[in-house]
Amino acid sequence: VIPASGGESRRVVAPDSDILGYSWSPDGKRVAYIAKPPESEENKKLTEQGFTQKIYEEDWRPRAVWIAEVEPADTEPTRLKLEGSAFQVRWSPAGDLLAVALAPTPLVDDEYMRQRVHLLSSTTGEIKAVVDHEGKLGRVVWSPDGRRLAMVAGVDINDPAESSLLVVPSTGGAPRNLTAGFAGHVNRVAWSSPTSLLFLGDVGTGTDLFRVSADDRETPEPLGLSSDTVFTALSLTGDKQRAALIGEAPGHPGEAYVFDLGRTPPRRLTNSNPWLADVRLGRQEVVRYAARDGLEIDGILVYPVDYQEGKRYPMVLVVHGGPEAHYRNGWMSRYSRPAQVFAARGFTVFHPNYRGSTGRGVQFSRTSQGDPAGKEFDDLLDAVDHLVGIGLVDRDRVGVTGGSYG
Repeated sequence: VIPASGGESRRVVAPDSDILGYSWSPDGKRVAYIAKPPESEENKKLTEQGFTQKIYEEDWRPRAVWIAEVEPADTEPTRLKLEGSAFQVRWSPAGDLLAVALAPTPLVDDEYMRQRVHLLSSTTGEIKAVVDHEGKLGRVVWSPDGRRLAMVAGVDINDPAESSLLVVPSTGGAPRNLTAGFAGHVNRVAWSSPTSLLFLGDVGTGTDLFRVSADDRETPEPLGLSSDTVFTALSLTGDKQRAALIGEAPGHPGEAYVFDLGRTPPRRLTNSNPWLADVRLGRQEVVRYAARDGLEIDGILVYPVDYQEGKRYPMVLVVHGGPEAHYRNGWMSRYSRPAQVFAARGFTVFHPNYRGSTGRGVQFSRTSQGDPAGKEFDDLLDAVDHLVGIGLVDRDRVGVTGGSYG
C-alpha cells in the first residue's frame, strides 16, 4: 500500500505465489486477494526426492481467497474456506459482502465455462447466496447502494462470448438481461446511479457508450462517442458526470480520453507516440461484402502506402482467433499482425470478421456453431473474391496468416 498523497510504499502481505486479483474493503482497513496456497510439505519432499513429473490437468492448486488486515502489517492473512477456485473478488460498498466468482478448478475449461458468482459474508466467509447463471462470465460490478450486481456474461451455456449485460440482486437468484436483442458486444460497464448503468459497446467495427436502466426494459441509449475512434476502457468520476476512456484510431494506438457525458465529443488527453505524425501510413477503411449465401460480412482493409487506383496489389489476409472475437476499426499494427508494416512494403491487408465473430450480437456470434471452418472459411474466400472483383487484389499473390483459431 502507498498513501495517495505520496510517500513510501509498504508491503502488507508476501504470499509464496502470485497475487492474482484483489479488492479493497470500503473502509480501507482490509484487502481481499486471490492467490494459490503454498505448496504442501509432502509435495516439496517428493520434489526433493526426484518426483518432478508434471501430470496433465492434475498438477494444480486452487486459487484461494484471503483477507489481509492493512493495519497492523504483521497480521497473518486469513484464508476463506471455499470449494473451488476464485477468478474475481469484489467487496460490496457496504462492506458486509464479497462477490467471488468461483469455478470447480483453475483449469482452462472451468475458467471459461463454469465460473459462478457467490455472495459471501466478508467476516465469516459463509456463502449467503449464489447467482443462478450458466455460461461465460466477464466483469462483475457492484451497484453504488450494494443492492445489485452487474455482470458482463453470456446469456446461456452455448453463448460463445461474455457479451451481454445482466443484473442480479445481492440476494442471488437468476439475473435479468438488460441487453436482449442488442446487436453488439458489451465490453466495459459502470454504474452511473443505483438504478442505471453505462456500458461501452462494440457495434460492428465501431464502439459507442450506452446508457441503460437497471429497472426498465428500455433499449440501450447511445450517447454519441466519436465515430473515428474506437474505445476499449471505461471509468467514471465520483459524481458520474465524466468518463475516462482509452481510445485508438487508424492513425494511433490507445490514448487517454475524457468525455463529459452526453455534452461534448471525447477529448484526447495524451499523445504517447508523437513521432507517428511524421510516418506515412496506409489508408484504412471498413469493407462490407456479401458471402456466397447472402450473409453480410465486414472487415478492416488497409491499403498499401502510395496506393494507385487501378493497380492490383498482393494481399495478406489476417484471420482473428476465437472465433468469439472481432476486429475494430482502430490501430491495426501489433507484434503478430503488423498491418502498417505490410502496407509500407506494398501489400494490401484485410482483416475479416467472418461469421461467428463478436460485435454484432449473440445471434450472429452463434452462426458458425456446429460447422467449424465450414462457412467461416467460405467467408474468407469470399473476401478474396470481393477484393479481386473490385480490382484491388492480384488473385495470384494472396497470403494468409492469423492466430489461435484463426
